[in-house]
Order: sequence, then C-alpha cells, then structure tokens
Amino acid sequence: FKMANEHNARDSVTVPFGEFCCCVEFFSSLDLLAIAGGSVIAVKHCARLEESSDQLVCLKDSLTVNDVANIDVGCKVRTFTWSPDTQFNNIEASLRLCAATMHHKIVLLRSDLTVTNSVVFEGHKGYVNSIAYQPSDSTQFASVSDDLTCKIWDVEKGVVKTNIQLSSFGVSATWNPNNPMQLMVTEKRGIIRHYDMVSGQPILSLDCYNSPITSADWSCCDSSLVGAVAGGSWFLWDMSQSSQPICSRPAHVNGSSCFRWSKIKPGVFATLGFGCDLKIHHISHTMVPYSCSFPVARTLSWHDDIVAIGMDYKAMILPIKIQ
Repeated sequence: FKMANEHNARDSVTVPFGEFCCCVEFFSSLDLLAIAGGSVIAVKHCARLEESSDQLVCLKDSLTVNDVANIDVGCKVRTFTWSPDTQFNNIEASLRLCAATMHHKIVLLRSDLTVTNSVVFEGHKGYVNSIAYQPSDSTQFASVSDDLTCKIWDVEKGVVKTNIQLSSFGVSATWNPNNPMQLMVTEKRGIIRHYDMVSGQPILSLDCYNSPITSADWSCCDSSLVGAVAGGSWFLWDMSQSSQPICSRPAHVNGSSCFRWSKIKPGVFATLGFGCDLKIHHISHTMVPYSCSFPVARTLSWHDDIVAIGMDYKAMILPIKIQ
C-alpha cells in the first residue's frame, strides 16, 4: 500500500468558485463535479487523459475542468445530492440535483443547460442536513433534519411516503449500495440505525459511544463496512461480525467533520478535521499514509483516485496515489 506522503500543490487542480463552498459532490460515472455555495450550484466536467504504463502524468497536466452550468437555486444552499437519472453526453444533457436550503425546504432541480425547472418539497420544520437518492431509483429520496425526522419522499407526487421519528438531530441518510431496501440513518447523539424500507422499521443499531457524530458513510466496495467520525476519532463497524465498532482511532485534534469511503479501493477512507486537515486511512494500517492541511476545508468527495475539497471561493482536486 503506497500513497503520497504529503500534499504537493503542483500536482493539484484549483477550481475557482464565486462563493464559500458548502458542499462538493462528484457524479463519478459521468465525470461531473458539482460545487455548491450561496444560492448557486456550479456543475463542472472533469476530463482526464489516460496515463500510459511507462509514463506518469501529474494531475495538473492530465485533468481538464470545463464549465457545464451554473444553477441558481433561489435560496442559500446547505447541502445537495445528484439524482441517479442525470445524463450528460454529446447528445443529451439532463442535470438532476436535489438541494436543501436555509428555509428548511428541498428543491428538486432539472436543467437541460438552457432552462432550469425547480420543484419545492415542504415538510421539514428544521434545517435539512442530508439528502440521498436511492441509488437505482430516481423516484424517491431520503432526507434527515434537525426536526428529529427522516422522511422518504415520492418525487413524482411530491409527498412524504414514510416519516421516521428520530431521537436526536439527523446527520445523514445513506442507502445500502447493494440493497435498495435498506437505509442507514445517522443521529447526532451517536446512534446509527439501519431501516428496512419495506416495513419502515429499524433492523440494526450501531453505537459509537461518543457524540456528537458529525458524519458517517457506507462502503460501496463492501456493504458490511460502515464508518463514522465523532469528536476527534473515527469508528469502523463490520456488520457481518458485530454491531460494536471493530476499531477506533484518533484522527483530528480539533475534531472531525467528514468521513468518506473510497469508491474504488476497499478499506480506504478519508476524514476531514475542523482544523482543515485531510487524512487518508486504510483499515489494515495503523499509520496515516497521507495527511495535508489547508487554510480552509469544509467538505470532500471521492472520484476514482482523486478527492475534491471544498474551500473558500474554490474547490481543490487532489491526486491520491493508491497502489
């Protein structure tokens, strides 16, 4: 397992942005990157040259970031997610995103690069902290809020299908990568519950015995693995073994803000600290093979072997050399 041991600014790509970035998210299959800040979501296309086996090309020379669209949400954005029915190719451009606003509303956005249509979903009575589409179904999504609810929405009818009462603020909603009928809901007080969406009932609870949990994620490479950050530490669960954490280690002195699994490398995950430090970890290694700090770092997203970091007035794309 080999990775770069420090951030090299010459091998990163800076994407200017006109606002403070609150959220960045790749749509990996289409090489799209969306950056949100203020009331705008900027969509970029990331075109990358293929590396030959005998010549390594730095990211700055191999990655081209092109503007696709600037979508005005109409209100300050807190977070957003891509809809799985998004399309982008030489024939058709159909961007589909769902954004949570500061007015406790959710806005479904549809853009063909010329015209943007929006549909507003109302029902939450507190800030919406996370939105997640079922990966294989663009007709429903989940949202969690400070109003102590997780709601499952019917996109076509614009109504709540299922309302799940939480015991504390909802932090994130994440669907099982391999089972569309299972939803993971993370609560701020340190509880992660898995729900069977046929019955709407919890089927498993994970407890990190620490709070507040600020972020959690379900591994795309191994759906038995769940990770989270609480306080300054990260926690990992292997649900095939136990509902108790299989390991936990300190990560960030000033507290941790984000946890994301790599989408292509089993056992590899990234954490972001409130002290604006990024660390890449491996489940089988005690040492941190990659660590770097920034003046500001609010959010992150993986795409293959690169990571995008949301900052002030820009996003930075970094190469993560995993071998």
